[in-house]
Amino acid sequence: GIADGRGVAAALSSGAVGAVMGTRFLASKEADIAAGYQNQILRAHDGGQSTIRTPLFDALAGRNNWPPQFDGRSIVNGSTKDADAGVPFEENQAKFKEALKQGDKGWGEDGRLTTYAGTGIGLIHGVQAAEDIVHEARESARRAMKEAYEMM
Repeated sequence: GIADGRGVAAALSSGAVGAVMGTRFLASKEADIAAGYQNQILRAHDGGQSTIRTPLFDALAGRNNWPPQFDGRSIVNGSTKDADAGVPFEENQAKFKEALKQGDKGWGEDGRLTTYAGTGIGLIHGVQAAEDIVHEARESARRAMKEAYEMM
């Protein structure tokens, strides 16, 4: 869930020597992902509330090659809502396969396509160059740590 300098500062203050901001870079200019996927990263606004851990998307895509204890975190969409509502898997999979043919229209709140993302998505508000993301996170973390130190 680390997507900004405050999260980096929190990790460093807890003894970490670094931080990973994976989802944040899905909204970078260099990210080689579909525009529909990237738009969903920007749309999600409440972090963990709009994501779910599930093996569903691997199953829908026919990739059931992960051990059962592993899954992915994805933004909730039509596929996950249907699964929760008890829609038969075969029907959900047919809708998923149809969405694959729709390109960017296959994503969205009621879309079907996989949008893997971490809980930090609510902190992502725009697409930036990766260099700018790193620079802003570093400077924001420095400020936060300096302010915390000065309060001691």
